[in-house]
Amino acid sequence: MLSALGGWGVATFVLVHGAMHGGWCWREVRQRLSGNGHEVYAPTLTGQGDRRRALTPQVGIADHVADLTELFWFEDLRDVHLVLHSYAGILAGPVAERAAGRLASVTYLAAFLVRPGQCLLDVEPAEVARRYRELAAADGGSWVVPASPRFLDQWGLTDPDLRAKLTPDYVMGCKRILLSSDYYPALARPNVDVVAAGLAKVDGSTLTAQDGTSYDVDAIAFATGFRATDIPIARHIYGAAGVSLAQAWDRDMRALRGTTVPGFPNLCLVIGPNTGLGHNSMIHMIESQLSYIADYLATLDRSGAAALDARPAAEDRWCAEVERRMSATVWTTGGCVSWYLNAAGRNPTLWPASTIRFRRATRRLDPAEYDLIPGPRAGAAPDVGAAPDAAPEGDADA
Repeated sequence: MLSALGGWGVATFVLVHGAMHGGWCWREVRQRLSGNGHEVYAPTLTGQGDRRRALTPQVGIADHVADLTELFWFEDLRDVHLVLHSYAGILAGPVAERAAGRLASVTYLAAFLVRPGQCLLDVEPAEVARRYRELAAADGGSWVVPASPRFLDQWGLTDPDLRAKLTPDYVMGCKRILLSSDYYPALARPNVDVVAAGLAKVDGSTLTAQDGTSYDVDAIAFATGFRATDIPIARHIYGAAGVSLAQAWDRDMRALRGTTVPGFPNLCLVIGPNTGLGHNSMIHMIESQLSYIADYLATLDRSGAAALDARPAAEDRWCAEVERRMSATVWTTGGCVSWYLNAAGRNPTLWPASTIRFRRATRRLDPAEYDLIPGPRAGAAPDVGAAPDAAPEGDADA
């Protein structure tokens, strides 16, 4: 398929995964298509992959059809090349019925075909269908097929001790998910030892683990993560009251629509608080914020104001809604400590809803959420955005 794209010009693709997958499985294909200038979407279907916590006995084909058709409508996608893999093939008919006018083509990539009234198990090989029904009856409450040891074995984890070391004691997704098809096989190699105890000390070329075992090594690669809850530049940005952004946040960063902060007029953040993603492209979020900032600037031009200052009440309402949605996510309820969370246990980094919802929320600036600071004709504009000469370096925030 990829080799034939040269004659298509710039096109819009929606890539739909199969069962036991998520939109992430298209990563390499997305990169190649996007690199050639195409617009690419790879949604994760409700209850699948990284959205598995949304799975209930009521989730079915109608929900997955809605996942796709609502994507078409909310993103206003037209002339879509729809690519369906495996299970997703059964969605072709219903999607075509509801959104035929928006489709340019449908491609079946090793996908199932069903007739009206059939389900996936009707077209699976009889032995596979029988095994799935048995697994669902035994371990899945008669409605869901759990991952079996046979499924895990194909990724190289046949050693029970190694499985125990690599099995998290928290819900999948609580920490950042590693999307890799060679991670487990690499750890299962005979020349690899997995030490789960943690590093206690380094003595020359000898590493000692917290369980007392020692290993001689040639090199050490530290992968210590991020400080995503602390934006270092915040110590150097000062608002109208003369306090730094770091001081105003007090280690708990917040922003109206992830972009503006009360007391810091004309400061617009890109990838600000609660705009990070673990399931989609950050480019989508950045573009949404840039659209919002463009309307921010247009509002300044129309009003003749020198600056806009976010109202605290507006930020409070926005953050309260973010917190409400965040409370049910795996990042909050999954039982782990991750770099998504700040010292208070709050998640100020990730966006807890769909990227479509964020785009709608930032499509236009709502003037009611801001105070207009008059321009020079009505009074001197405030000096904002730069640190006062006598301002401290913010050592208390380091």
